[in-house]
Amino acid sequence: MNEASEASTRFPVELYRELIAIGAQILQSPDTKAIVREIAQAFARYSRFERIGVSLYAAPTSPDRPDPPTIAEYITVGLSPEQEQLLHQHNAMGKILSDKQILEAGQPIGTALYVSADRLPQLRHYAVAQARASTEWGPYDMLYWLLRSGDQIFGRIALSQPRDGRLPTAAELEPLALLVHMATLAIINNYQIRALHEQQQKLAEQARRDALTGVYNRRALDEILTQLMDSHTPFTLVFIDIDDFFEVNDRFGHLVGDHALQELARFLKQIVRKTDSVFRYGGDEFIILMPQTTAEQAEQVLTRLHQELQQLNERWASDLADLQLSISLGASSWSPQNPRSLDAVLEEADQFMYRRKRAKQRL
Repeated sequence: MNEASEASTRFPVELYRELIAIGAQILQSPDTKAIVREIAQAFARYSRFERIGVSLYAAPTSPDRPDPPTIAEYITVGLSPEQEQLLHQHNAMGKILSDKQILEAGQPIGTALYVSADRLPQLRHYAVAQARASTEWGPYDMLYWLLRSGDQIFGRIALSQPRDGRLPTAAELEPLALLVHMATLAIINNYQIRALHEQQQKLAEQARRDALTGVYNRRALDEILTQLMDSHTPFTLVFIDIDDFFEVNDRFGHLVGDHALQELARFLKQIVRKTDSVFRYGGDEFIILMPQTTAEQAEQVLTRLHQELQQLNERWASDLADLQLSISLGASSWSPQNPRSLDAVLEEADQFMYRRKRAKQRL
């Protein structure tokens, strides 16, 4: 006698106790993949079905949505590699029943939905054209549980090929329905935790961004520089300052000034290397952080920046008529061989830039 047969002959209290224990374990799991695996294993052990598939959607969905949901996790029991491949092909071709079709064509058995192969056009050609008793299970029939809460569907459990060849009763499915309910609660809980985590990450990222330009702010700069210094990673900072920026605000207004800052930020992001980052240090000052870059390498980058920024300066001169804008640059490098405090590195780059500004070495 196999485990499924033994389970069906146990006292209901014992069966419920075991399924509740599994459900409690699922509720405590933070891993959605582990939840899907536990559900599949529990149905393989406690149901009379030989083939089991459990799928979890990447996001809650509605049965009325026109496109099929994205599958985040999917585990099957009782399928050969060839059958697995065929199933994936059917998924890709859209031949798998949609949640809406299951809800419309499914015959309720307790909280589960039984779909006979001759109920739907896309399954009808699979059906055996012969009369059968109402309790007899067809070779391509399916039993579904939709993991749902209200109008939201989180995934599904699909069962086929009962070992005794007959439809289960609602009473037989009741213990499994309890497990499905607990699994749905666990999945909802995981979705909520993930959504909260993503929101926290989004807020944390927003706190590290400059609201006007969208580049990193000074807080993010301090965090990243501290990490680089702690990991003994050399870097170079390039300070960038718009000369006489107050004239833009005085003569053209703050909206034009804000637009100029946004233009400079976009331009810097376009011309820096993929490994570099752009920060707004404050006011009209920006910083380019270049990890793994020595002072000698930084000089080459500064030369290129002067050339590239000339294009932006020429565009500004054209757009702002009689106002000629220019940009001053300064740089400072840090390495484990020349360790200094973060404030010292920032001060050196800032002073270098202002020495150039005072010496009129402008674009």
